[in-house]
Amino acid sequence: MQLREIVDKIKRLSPLSASATQLIELMQSSGSSFEQITHIVELDAALTANVLKVVNSPAFGLGHKVTSVSRAVSFLGEKMIAGIAIASCAPEVYGEELAGYAAERGELWEHSLLTAIASREIAAYCTEPLRAEDAFTAGILHDIGKSVLSQFVAGKTHELMEAVESKAAQDFMEAERLALETDHSEAGMVLGKHWRLPANLLAAIRYHHTPHKAPEEYRPLVYCVHLGDALAQMHGVGTGAATLQCELEPTVCDYFPISEDEFQAIFLDASIEFEKSRTAFLG
Repeated sequence: MQLREIVDKIKRLSPLSASATQLIELMQSSGSSFEQITHIVELDAALTANVLKVVNSPAFGLGHKVTSVSRAVSFLGEKMIAGIAIASCAPEVYGEELAGYAAERGELWEHSLLTAIASREIAAYCTEPLRAEDAFTAGILHDIGKSVLSQFVAGKTHELMEAVESKAAQDFMEAERLALETDHSEAGMVLGKHWRLPANLLAAIRYHHTPHKAPEEYRPLVYCVHLGDALAQMHGVGTGAATLQCELEPTVCDYFPISEDEFQAIFLDASIEFEKSRTAFLG
């Protein structure tokens, strides 16, 4: 019965805006242009307002006010624009407190943003071709299922944590399955289908904790987000009770043979970019 209620909740969630959908589609295309992105933003008044709010925030310290969308897009870049679009049209996903995960308002967004930034940096080290744009978008979206499950695990958080600590469940995601017959990655995939997301992003959402199970063609992207998610949690930016419940799969090195020094550099660069970006979004 609870599984049906979860699916019903997903169906009641608002679809992504046309602007966000178009931007995601453009991010998937190697032929996307600055002019196309600018045009999409300009046709959406709410998105335009949010883009200008971010670019004019103190975090970027421009020293002058940006009033044109084209200049804002040029400065922020297409990856940041896509993130703004997704966040601004899905406040019920990113903007709510997740009581079931003991996560305060904004924690899911911060974790998603840092995962996206880290995944974008990590993408350059992949042994197979991997677009940084795809890694960033997948990172933003990977944990959307937690917003769906939060109300259903509310009041059971302590029970779920005890299951993990007693080894009755291998990790928090398995504890979710024991309690609800599903987990946040599966719920996220269903929400992603509701949003009409492309197959590679659905795979990143569904398998970011179990990348070896992903369809082979999507594994580079899924492993990238798996590693970006772990980096975000190492930074201490998780989602409440589920923080530090992520274990790296050993096979991640097959796709990302990153040295310790390289990983430290990625960690530092991602941390600096995150602090600047989170201030912009929250400001």
